[in-house]
Amino acid sequence: MPRRHCPDLILTPQDFDNCPWQDALSEVRPWKYRFLSDAFLKAAEAVEDERHAKALRLFAYVCSLKFLPDKAAEPYAPALVSAAGRSFFLDDLGDGDIAFLAHAAANVDTDVRGGPLLKGRLADIVWLVQKPRSVDSALLAIDSYRAVPLTVETWLGDGLDCWNRALRLARLCGAAIGDRRSRMEDSIMAALESATLEDRFLGVKLAELMRSHGLGEDQPRTIAEKLETLGRKFDDARDLLPAERYLREAVHWFKASGDESAAMAMTAAKAESWVNGADHRMSSDDPSHAVAAEFLGNAIQIYRTIPHARRDELHVNERLKTLEARLRDYRRRAVDELTPTKLSGIDASEMVRRAQEAVGGLPKLDAIKALVNLQPWTDPGRLRDRAIKRLRDYPLQALFPRRVLSTDGRLVAWEPPAMLGDEITDSDEVAIRHRMLDEYEHLVGLFTSGSILPALETLRLEHRIREGEFVGLAQQAAIVPPGRDLLFGKALFAGYDSDYVTALHLLVPQIENMARFHLSQAGVETRHRDRSGIETEKGLRFLLAQPESSEILGSDIVFELSALFVEPGGANLRNVVSHGLMDDEEAFRSAYPVYTWWVALKLMFAFSRRSAPAGTEEAPPDEGG
Repeated sequence: MPRRHCPDLILTPQDFDNCPWQDALSEVRPWKYRFLSDAFLKAAEAVEDERHAKALRLFAYVCSLKFLPDKAAEPYAPALVSAAGRSFFLDDLGDGDIAFLAHAAANVDTDVRGGPLLKGRLADIVWLVQKPRSVDSALLAIDSYRAVPLTVETWLGDGLDCWNRALRLARLCGAAIGDRRSRMEDSIMAALESATLEDRFLGVKLAELMRSHGLGEDQPRTIAEKLETLGRKFDDARDLLPAERYLREAVHWFKASGDESAAMAMTAAKAESWVNGADHRMSSDDPSHAVAAEFLGNAIQIYRTIPHARRDELHVNERLKTLEARLRDYRRRAVDELTPTKLSGIDASEMVRRAQEAVGGLPKLDAIKALVNLQPWTDPGRLRDRAIKRLRDYPLQALFPRRVLSTDGRLVAWEPPAMLGDEITDSDEVAIRHRMLDEYEHLVGLFTSGSILPALETLRLEHRIREGEFVGLAQQAAIVPPGRDLLFGKALFAGYDSDYVTALHLLVPQIENMARFHLSQAGVETRHRDRSGIETEKGLRFLLAQPESSEILGSDIVFELSALFVEPGGANLRNVVSHGLMDDEEAFRSAYPVYTWWVALKLMFAFSRRSAPAGTEEAPPDEGG
C-alpha cells in the first residue's frame, strides 16, 4: 500500500459531495471497519475519476487502521508492521487530506449504512491530527460513536470499541461534553435492562463497560440483580460460560452496593454453576470424567476465593470436602479414559510443518487451543529416567564435580560426583537434578523454535486477537487470583504481539503471587514472622516446594515452574528478572521468554472455567465464532 495516494492531488469539499462513497457501502456489513475498508478499496478500483479514486482510497486507508480504544494517547496503529515497512498511518496525512476528512466528517449521515462508524472514525482522526485541535471534532466523534446501536450484531463487530472510545473521549473533553456522558449511561443502562438470554453476552459486556468507565454508580444493586437474574437463567439452561460470566460480574456490582453477603452468595452460585455443569456432562450421552473433573476443579478454585470469615454462613468448608472427594474420584476414573499417545522422533522441519498445520485454518478459539496443546506439560519422571540413563551411559562424566556458571561468569550451582550404585544417594540426586535441567533446557529451545514460534506466526497471520480478549481469558482462568486479570491479560497480549520481554517481566511476579495465593487459600503459611512481629513473604522456591503445590497444580506443572523460575542450575528466571541480571542478548534471543509466555497461556486453559477467551465465543462466523 503506498504511504500516500497521489500526494500532489489536493481534494476539495466538492470531491466528497460528488464521490460515490455511499454506493460503496450499500452491500457491506456495516459494523466492522475492516469491511468498510475493503468496500472502499473495491470501489476505488472501479471508478475512473482520479479524484474520486483518491477520496475512496483515503477512506479505505483510514478505516484500515488498527483500533486501540483503550489507549487514550494512541488509539490507532498501522494495520501491518514488518521489517520492510508499515501500512498507512496518521503520519501519512497531508494538510489537504486532513481538511478533506474534516469536511467529510461533518457531512457523513449517520443514518446511512455504515455511517456511524465512518463518521466517528473521520471525526476522531481529525481531532487527533488537526492543529490546533478543535473540541468540536471530538464531540462529533462522540455523537457518531454513540449512534451505533447497542445490539448483539453491532457488538460482534466494532460496536464495543466505538462506545469505549466515545466514553474515553468524553473524559478527555471535560465540561465541554455537556450531558453526553449521562445520556450514554442512560442508553447503556436501558440496553442492559432489556437484555435477554437470546442476547447471550451483550448484557454482561454492557455491565463491564459501565464498570470500566465508572458508570452506574448510583444504581449498583439494580445492575447486580439484573446480572444475577440472567446468570441464574443461563445456569438453569446449563449454558455454563455465560452463567459464570454474569454471576462473576454480579459479584462486582453487589460489592459496589455494599452488600458483601450477596457478593459472596454470587461467588458460591458461580461455583455451583460448574458443579451443575459436571453433573450435566456425566448424565449426557457423552459422559467424561476428565471434563467433569475439570469443571469440579473450577468450582473448587472459585469456592477457595471466598474469605474464611464468610465461609461458615455459606457452608463452604463442608462443600469443599465433598467436591474435593468427588474430584479425586473423577481424576482416578479419567485415567482409564485416556488414549495413549505414541511419540516419535522428528526433525525440526517436520516440527515446524506440524505446528503450523495444527494451528492453521481453525477458528480463533480452536487455534489458540491448538497452540497450547502442541505439547503436554513436561513429564519430570520421564526426564529423570533420561537423566539417569545419560549418567549411566557416560559414567566418566559423572565422576567429577561440575560447576554451573551464569552467562556473566558467576558460580550459581555446583554438581557433585555421582556414583549411581544400587542405591541412589543424596549426592546422586543432585547430579540427576542438574542433568534433568540440562535436558529441559534443550527441550525448551527445540520446542520454542520448532513449534511455538511457527504456530504463533500462523495464529497472528490468520487472526487478530485484542488485548481485551486475553484479559477475558485471564478472567476465565480459575488459577488467576482476584484482581490480577488485567496484569495477566496484558502479559499474554504482549507475548502475542511479539513483546516477550514485557510479557516475561509481567509474568514472573504474577506467577509467584499466583502460587502464594492458592497455597494461602489451602491453609499454607506463606509468610515469615520475626520476633518483632514483622511479616515478610516467603519466596517462590519455598512455595513450590510445599506438597500442597503438587496437589493444587500437579507435579508436572510444579516441575515446569521450578525449572523455569527458581532452580539455580536452570533458567532461574525469578532471580534473574528480579535482580536485573538479564542482559539484551538473553532477553531478546533466549527461548525462555517465549516459552514462559506459552506456559502462562497453557496455564490459563489448564485451569480455565471453559477454556475460552472473552470475545472469541461471540466472534462473527467468518472469524470462527
